[in-house]
Amino acid sequence: MSAAIWVGLFWVLFVAVSHYFHAPIAPRVGQPGRLVDIDQYAPLVPQDAPLYNITVASCAPHIGCSLPRVMDDDAGPWVRVDRPLSGPTARKLGVWNAFDKPWYGRFVFYRRAIRPDTVRIVDVRATTVQQKPEGPGWQRLHEVLLPHRAHHAAVYLYVRTAPASAPDMGVTELSVHYGHHTPLPGFEFAGTITAAYRLHSQKVKVSLLLRRGPGVQVSRPTLRFRPDGTFKILQIADLHFSVLEEPCRDVVDRATCQSHNHTMARIEQWLDAEQPDLVAFTGDQWNGQGSSWDERSTTPIWVEPLIRRKIPWIPVFGNHDSESGFFSRTEQMQFLAQLPYSLAEVGPSALHGTGNFQVPIYAATNDTEAWTLWALDSGANAPFSLWRPWQSALYDWIHEDQIEWLLRTMRAKPVTPHGSHATRPPGLLFVHIPLPEAWDTPDKDGDHEWVVGWRQESAGSIGGQLRRGIFDAVQRAQDAETPGIRVYVHGHMHNNGDCLMRRMDV
Repeated sequence: MSAAIWVGLFWVLFVAVSHYFHAPIAPRVGQPGRLVDIDQYAPLVPQDAPLYNITVASCAPHIGCSLPRVMDDDAGPWVRVDRPLSGPTARKLGVWNAFDKPWYGRFVFYRRAIRPDTVRIVDVRATTVQQKPEGPGWQRLHEVLLPHRAHHAAVYLYVRTAPASAPDMGVTELSVHYGHHTPLPGFEFAGTITAAYRLHSQKVKVSLLLRRGPGVQVSRPTLRFRPDGTFKILQIADLHFSVLEEPCRDVVDRATCQSHNHTMARIEQWLDAEQPDLVAFTGDQWNGQGSSWDERSTTPIWVEPLIRRKIPWIPVFGNHDSESGFFSRTEQMQFLAQLPYSLAEVGPSALHGTGNFQVPIYAATNDTEAWTLWALDSGANAPFSLWRPWQSALYDWIHEDQIEWLLRTMRAKPVTPHGSHATRPPGLLFVHIPLPEAWDTPDKDGDHEWVVGWRQESAGSIGGQLRRGIFDAVQRAQDAETPGIRVYVHGHMHNNGDCLMRRMDV
């Protein structure tokens, strides 16, 4: 067979194996949104059933995990907290993300109480024997979290239990966290597993998190115009956050810049000064490139200020977001959709990309959809082609099925009377990689070009999408009742902050 056929067979086999190891994280939930599958790990889904017992075990390929036998009917099956207890192991698994799930290392396991009258766990601590928790009722588990080494003492799990009649709120969830960052919403730190482990000349902290009660429960926000007819959106693009502190980019003095701290300090200032009604993250929230190897640990950095201020937010994906990490692109969007005040959606599964969705903005005084926010996934790398192998180095684009879905859904919206005429709501589109039209000559008013801001990066293979289509298609779909997309917003270009006007004839 020719080399092209062998290459094709290899990629078919690779995709098949990756699909075999892939498992979605969307759990079955009951009413009102409680987790039904007590044997499935889903830390952000509300859950009332408290933990009954905890253990630590090692997992290995083809062998599985050695767990103690279940000898009673008071609790459900063992559930694995799906992050390894070793920072270097987690990084390796997060970078090797083709198979999506952890498959070796030491893990924490727990069982949930299934009888309402049984004993439950009400507190958990990860610490050394020398720093064991004070007070009565604490029990140390025999299994060690972190064995003794020359540079640190052994770390154990301590648990405190209480009968069902006790007023203490039960622990309902555990998680493992990497880095010196904010924990997941609704979680608190339960101790340090590894204080500082050397990793590529940096140190990663590994912590245990716990949640009490069902967790953070926030209804999906509804967007409305203000009484004065305004609606303010703050766009944040290309954060490129990693588990560990990375060098600053695109700054004059890199030596004095602390990327996470300085970036979040600036975002906090913007949120307070602008008081936005919505924050739109337009891609590359995660750095990828082997450094953002755990999404659960990095995401709270940039969403916590919004949750604290109760500000709705939406994300679109960039070309780097799925380069490294435990989650597939679909699982990343499922994870973001579970966070408080998020308006994220996975979108239609039949379309190219993940995160193609719409969000209505209603009028201030009624439920008329005044505007529509659209999010489209502009992808990552261009699809691999045996006949054009050089194309794989270029970035992806908005595909025809995404454009057709946008136009079909846009024109299916009801027509609303506005004085002497009636129209559908105009739209605002968020993507990551800019449309090719972003580099076209702006409109002119005489000799004046309708462009503001600055541009230090130009188009090319690293600048805009490879193919045109969406701009012209939306323009052709416009008529007296369908104003279409009026504003296109993108990220991707770190050193550009310009806005230009392109006239769209109706």
